[in-house]
Amino acid sequence: MTDSSAVADEFGARPSDDGYDDYPRGAFLTDDLYGTSDDRLPELHIASAPRALMLTLADLIRRHKLLIACLVYVLMDIFTTVYYKRLMDHTGNYAIVTMEVLVIFFLGLFWSLYWACSYLFPAYMAHPFNYRQLIPMSLFDIVSTLLSTMGSVETSGIVLVMLSQVSIPLTIITCKLILGRVYHWYQYLGSLLIVLFVIIKELTVPMTTGSNNLVANMLYMASCLPDSIASALRSGVYMSESFHLLKYQVSAISLQFVLGFPLFAFTLAARRTQPDLGVLSGSLHDVGSGLACLFLGRNTIVDQCSSSGDITCDNCEGAFRVLLTYLLCNLIIRVAYVVIMMNATVTLVFLLGTLKLPLCSIAFSMKSLSGDSATAFEIIDVVCFVGIMASLGMYAMGRKMLDAPPECPYAQPMLPDTE
Repeated sequence: MTDSSAVADEFGARPSDDGYDDYPRGAFLTDDLYGTSDDRLPELHIASAPRALMLTLADLIRRHKLLIACLVYVLMDIFTTVYYKRLMDHTGNYAIVTMEVLVIFFLGLFWSLYWACSYLFPAYMAHPFNYRQLIPMSLFDIVSTLLSTMGSVETSGIVLVMLSQVSIPLTIITCKLILGRVYHWYQYLGSLLIVLFVIIKELTVPMTTGSNNLVANMLYMASCLPDSIASALRSGVYMSESFHLLKYQVSAISLQFVLGFPLFAFTLAARRTQPDLGVLSGSLHDVGSGLACLFLGRNTIVDQCSSSGDITCDNCEGAFRVLLTYLLCNLIIRVAYVVIMMNATVTLVFLLGTLKLPLCSIAFSMKSLSGDSATAFEIIDVVCFVGIMASLGMYAMGRKMLDAPPECPYAQPMLPDTE
């Protein structure tokens, strides 16, 4: 092997076999004419391709983060609604225990993030935050959660989604009264039409025994009022200069646990499944049975029960798997909610929520997704979907007209500049 071949091999220019060096080369093959080839350049481009793709993807997400967040929110809203209903169907006799388990889970999660960020990002955690503004919001959240939990057990999935649409006009009213926001009359008309299509859907849903209970439906619909007030207050918190995302999440869930625990405990004692055991013993019995139902899938109430009535038979098989899926979807939708609230308003969140009515009708008709909570899909769902989309378009038109600057009659000169 010649020296030139060794040098070439050292830098990866060409193969170093003897046959290559013995081959007679002319002037057109000399290194002086073309220079030493470098095979490493394409490798550098190939290695940098994933990084360039990631940068492009990150830039795309950054520029369209609101649109992506809206799409993720709508999708996860459907999944959380379906799996929330499935979770209530599996743990119906212990719904209060299930909700308290969810609160404790998020309490531990957000406090863990708080402690981790305190060590990793001390400058960010030093940002001040006004905790007092969360107290009224948390109280309304607690009342809304309690009413919706009690009402959702004996409300079918489609009716549950339909009744939740009442929050849209209520949110517009509360935002106007509390935050002083101004709306175009197109927005009021669009909201009215949304409620109209909700009523049409309600009139087509049979209130069958065991599937829907009128009192439960009214309780769930009543939960929309405190929820709309809490949403308006939450929107004001997000827009405040002292807003701190992590401190807000930790404070809100902590207040919900501290202030809501006595109310949840009272409701659990009043709705205990074994009244003959007394208040304390009956409540502790339901807590143990509820935890066994949720985490172990063990049925406790199997005798002297029915599919309808005050005490229903337990249906705990698969409850833990449904719980895990619900928690995953809930975490994703919380992230999407934060992105939307940081770039838009709470009204957009509720307008996106209107898509739940027709889309959840399709989701609840799929046995593979809804399980035992599945219902039949009807043509009226398509009618409601088209009507709601048209109403949303009218609302968006009103928002655009409201944001547009008013036309000035003297914007153009009355006389030409030159004769």
